[in-house]
Amino acid sequence: MKRRDFLAAGTAAALGSLAAPRISRAQSARVLRFVPQANLSSLDAVAGTQYVVRNAGLMVWDTLYGIDSTITPKPQMAEGHEASADFKTWTFRLRPGLKFHDGAPVLARDVIASLNRWMARDTMGQRIKASMDAFEAPDDRTVRMRLNKPFPKMLFALGKNNAPVALIMPERIAKTDPFHLITEYVGSGPMMFRKDEWVPGSRAVFERFGDYAPRAEAADWLAGGKRMMFDRIEWLILPDDATKAAALQNGEIDWWENPIPDLVPLLKRKSDRSWREKVEKGMQEWWKLMDERAAVAANPINPQLVFAELSKRLPDRAILSSDSGSAANWFARDIKIREDMMASLSGNLATMGPGVPYAIAAKFAFPERPVFALVGDGAMQMNGINELITISKYWKDWRDPRFYVLVLNNRDLNQVTWELRAMAGSPNIPSTQTLPDFSYAQYAEQLGLNGIRIETAAGVGAAWDAALKSDRPVVIEAMVDPDVPPLPPHITLEQAKSFTTALLKGDPEARGIMEQAFRAMFPKKTE
Repeated sequence: MKRRDFLAAGTAAALGSLAAPRISRAQSARVLRFVPQANLSSLDAVAGTQYVVRNAGLMVWDTLYGIDSTITPKPQMAEGHEASADFKTWTFRLRPGLKFHDGAPVLARDVIASLNRWMARDTMGQRIKASMDAFEAPDDRTVRMRLNKPFPKMLFALGKNNAPVALIMPERIAKTDPFHLITEYVGSGPMMFRKDEWVPGSRAVFERFGDYAPRAEAADWLAGGKRMMFDRIEWLILPDDATKAAALQNGEIDWWENPIPDLVPLLKRKSDRSWREKVEKGMQEWWKLMDERAAVAANPINPQLVFAELSKRLPDRAILSSDSGSAANWFARDIKIREDMMASLSGNLATMGPGVPYAIAAKFAFPERPVFALVGDGAMQMNGINELITISKYWKDWRDPRFYVLVLNNRDLNQVTWELRAMAGSPNIPSTQTLPDFSYAQYAEQLGLNGIRIETAAGVGAAWDAALKSDRPVVIEAMVDPDVPPLPPHITLEQAKSFTTALLKGDPEARGIMEQAFRAMFPKKTE
């Protein structure tokens, strides 16, 4: 969708429908970032009547019936129904294969408990309850109501979208006092609520439920097949309208539910696209150059290649951390961080040693997400080796074991070595810069983790493929060339002078450095 003016709301809005997107931006990923009309303080659309709660609740829980665009109730979780001629006896049959988000089947007793809770709060539900003679489950898929008064509007009552809504919950949750909010959010609908990521007043997250069985019919308002087009929906609570507008303009959100009319002109698409086209062209040229530099041969492996091959394979919602050192250069240049990911570098850039500890903290905070620590051998010898012991102790408790530590093994305090050359004109001094040899992959194996050692450029892609299939945390040890220069996009005259001076003073790696610098500056000429 493109940015645009308000959509016509029509009859549906007049009837209190779910709000339609009014302004949005193009979204290529399967993550929708949404700013609702109000803060989501609860998800209980039975005990609460706020529209924002209702909207969230209808993503997480399903209903027996749904209202279509003609305001006609249609079967949703129900396969169908039978009603007596006098509308006093109603029998509902559940569709087969319905599941709750915890994997448990949806049974008739869950429906009875859910509707009993709803009937205590809803006006139409209270009328049903007042004339109820029997509410029973002849079998696990059948629910029967026997009333002493006719109730012809039964289907509309069960499918209406105004709160309280007749949401179907597991029996244990539905037995919560209807005048108290539920605290467990195991749903029956197309989206799962991520309670572990919920920050009231700031953020709420929903993820697609893979075992949800939509109806075969086409979607029609709240009826028909609810097929989710997004894997993840993030509700972001922003403090004021100016902030929301700025976030939409900057591409930080995709949908603002209720923009104020005065700001709509500012959000329209600009006809002059020259600045954006210039930036896009520059980025395309930059990524092409990075690909070319990553493909340059080195002895034994170009570190840029290791990062470039990982970037192609990064799973959705990955969390990445890196350390001060040359690893930070390749992390910044060769990793394409997508919008569903998170990434951290050392706090004050030159802070040494946080790469692996940051990753461990991220895994404890988000145990279901894949985490990558991308560090050099200097940082590993400072504290990373010890942190592998921490990983070996706790990884079996993690919901998802995907945890990866990349170690660039070049036996050199590489960033400082390059800083001395480029800033001080000083050659490499092996007595201060060379690190003792250590087998990080073998050490990982001794701790019960997986260890992979990469010694050739041809093996980089396969090594990442193997690591990403591991059933436990992995240490990937890449034997990389310390002479690959972290060339900036533009080299100043002073940097060039210092660099040349360092080589002329007898840098022991001068020949390898000159070869790699030439290859990096003219990658096409070295093919």
